[in-house]
Amino acid sequence: MTVAVRTPSCLAWSGARVSSTASPGYATRIGPVQGCLGVLGVVFVRLGPSWWQTAVAAAVAMLLGQLAFVGHDAGHRQVFRSRWANEMLGFVCANLLTGISYGWWVDKHNRHHVHPNTEGRDPDLMVAPLSFTPGQAATQRGLRALFVRHQGHCSSPC
Repeated sequence: MTVAVRTPSCLAWSGARVSSTASPGYATRIGPVQGCLGVLGVVFVRLGPSWWQTAVAAAVAMLLGQLAFVGHDAGHRQVFRSRWANEMLGFVCANLLTGISYGWWVDKHNRHHVHPNTEGRDPDLMVAPLSFTPGQAATQRGLRALFVRHQGHCSSPC
């Protein structure tokens, strides 16, 4: 059964099938990113033990971030029409390339979409030692309380 209306992604995981078309932008992103990763891998090995490897590692980190975004979109089934193709792309991008469990992430992300920013229900708000609400900050004691008071400075360069 195909649903003709646009359905939130969190409902797609509940069994409803959502009809969507793949964006041609993904093909133009995935191929070059993988090619660049291959080239950077060769450059990294050819450089040998050198401080220049740090620059290569930074470029690899940015490219892996792009693949993580592709995995995110595959988790929302926005890349391919086929559920299977999205699952395989998500698995490759997450498990094999970026080191994040795709199954774990999809479950956590869907729970986030069902209860966004709801204290006690959104798993994205339960990240120790960070506090995302005044209620969470009020429960911290000792070093955690000190960290929470300054967590903005630790995560932002401004």
